[in-house]
Amino acid sequence: MSLFIDPERPAIGIRMPVAEASGLTDSGWRNISLRRIYRGGRRQAEIYVDDDRLFLDAYPVLLSIADRMQLDGHSLEEALAITMRVLGQLLQRQKTLTVEREIGLFGELLLLEGLCDTLGPTTALESWLGPSGGEHDFVLSTVDLEVKTTAAERRRHNIGSTDQLQPSPERPLLLVSYQLTRTAHGGRTLPDQVQYVREKVKSSERRRFDSLLEQTGWSDPGSGSYLTRWRKRTAGLAFEISAGFPAITTNALIRAAVDLGRIPNVRYEIDLTGLSSSGAIPDFLANALSTKDFA
Repeated sequence: MSLFIDPERPAIGIRMPVAEASGLTDSGWRNISLRRIYRGGRRQAEIYVDDDRLFLDAYPVLLSIADRMQLDGHSLEEALAITMRVLGQLLQRQKTLTVEREIGLFGELLLLEGLCDTLGPTTALESWLGPSGGEHDFVLSTVDLEVKTTAAERRRHNIGSTDQLQPSPERPLLLVSYQLTRTAHGGRTLPDQVQYVREKVKSSERRRFDSLLEQTGWSDPGSGSYLTRWRKRTAGLAFEISAGFPAITTNALIRAAVDLGRIPNVRYEIDLTGLSSSGAIPDFLANALSTKDFA
């Protein structure tokens, strides 16, 4: 096996003997080519790059392919496939939350922050069941809380199912609504908010907090991807889900004699613009929503 540089083509690549019956197919990569040649009366195979702008970066890739053939005994096609797969893993970007999920997590952390202040960090953290698949985002001894956050000018929220705003039996459900807006100065990024809440959580419970964060899709190594600074556009509000509230729920559809089997998926939007907090708002929640805003 030999490395070659051909200034006339131009090309850089590796050559190796190949049996007459061996298969050799297209590499499947735009800038890496395979071909059979006869050289010195011997059948050989070449794997090469013929774009001179890529020669510097192609060189270590070609060496990796050669090593996998000579040291590990892989065929040319196997060595190419393994090298490109490993290279892809090396260059794979850290998975990040969508903007919609970033805003949603920010809102949940805002409420968690307020509950830490009013109920204490232990109770607040125990109540945060949304990341682990809880029916609602926060489940407390006397009330359930569903958090919705928007960055729109109007207080509009997307509801993902008929169960999302369905109160549990004999337990009130309140929707907590936050409005955020982007800011060039001040405010907090999502990593700022994560760290702010983490510092409120007892050191003995931070592992649990970090585990819940991971279940939301958050990853500390990827925190540098969240550069947007957020601040509250308006004060947070709470609405009891009761008669007259604009919600499409499973129970309401059943009472209307709707065949739910014919409606496998329901997504809708509610607009709460101009409304004030309504229903029986517990003092601890009112206090959590009134915690000092960040500049």
